[in-house]
Amino acid sequence: MAKDILIEKVYQELRNYVLDNQQQGRIKINQNVLAEHLGVSRTPVVKALHMLESDGMVDNIPNRGFFIHVPTLRELCELFALRQSFEMVASSYVCQYATEEELKNLESLFQPFVGKESIDYDEYFAADKQFHRMVFDLCGNRLMHRINDQMRVMERSFSIGLFRQPKETLNEHIEMAKAFRAGDEARAQELVFMHMDITRRYLENLQRQLKALGLDPDLVSAKDVTFRNRVDVKNGDHMSL
Repeated sequence: MAKDILIEKVYQELRNYVLDNQQQGRIKINQNVLAEHLGVSRTPVVKALHMLESDGMVDNIPNRGFFIHVPTLRELCELFALRQSFEMVASSYVCQYATEEELKNLESLFQPFVGKESIDYDEYFAADKQFHRMVFDLCGNRLMHRINDQMRVMERSFSIGLFRQPKETLNEHIEMAKAFRAGDEARAQELVFMHMDITRRYLENLQRQLKALGLDPDLVSAKDVTFRNRVDVKNGDHMSL
């Protein structure tokens, strides 16, 4: 029993490590370094990595080792379709049950960017992730949370980075916060759907382009085909969800 608890603990630690490092690409996982960092032998690390392989979060390449899995374009499209549904459900809960403190926290996340001529990408990305994660966490749908615990839909959907300009999405987030504040479920769901749908349709269009070129979106890393599109070459602005 103690052995199973140790493997589960290592599994949770490594899953967090993978999620935190997916943006860096398909990097190799150093089992010895991780074992030393966690204060365990390589055995529970290897077993945990095989569990993550079954989850689709790491790739086990023969004679090369384990690598962090970067979602394919098709995977990313599927993740966004699920996330869109999750957040629409969550928006209703926020409208009905969010406390004054929780609403204030949501409203405060994007205030530092209002009126800014230039928006720092890393700061905006952090605010974006926190906003959407807070909305999801406030939802009382236990089944949805269990699905996310297993599939890490919310976390993996951020693994490639952001796709639309902060100046474009800033007002969208502010309007969502206003709808939450007003308790307007219909408006909140409409705004969430539109906010997510732009990115989802963009990714689906990339899939169609790849297929037209004879490429399989299930074999192409989303990072390879979306990363270069995340920057507006004309003005240098990064893109965000």
